[in-house]
Amino acid sequence: MRAVFVVPSASGGDNTMEYVTVASTGNSINFGDLATGRDSVAGTSDGTTGEFSGGNDGSTTDEIDIITIASTGNGTDVGDLMESNQGSGALSGI
Repeated sequence: MRAVFVVPSASGGDNTMEYVTVASTGNSINFGDLATGRDSVAGTSDGTTGEFSGGNDGSTTDEIDIITIASTGNGTDVGDLMESNQGSGALSGI
């Protein structure tokens, strides 16, 4: 099982995702990049796919990125939230 997260950056505009394998110790590994660099994103997952939404790329954004957790790679912009937001929460059904 992997945990994927957006790496915080002091300058903002984060777009790097990293992951850890939950059952082992060790450092995080590069997973890929969000479609657009932004901070304060919300993340959720169903165990197979993960979604990162909203955030701030200089202004509040409505972008939704999707990833496939089992394979590394960049996020793909799959749509927009109904309203732009940042720092929101997300829930998972797992």
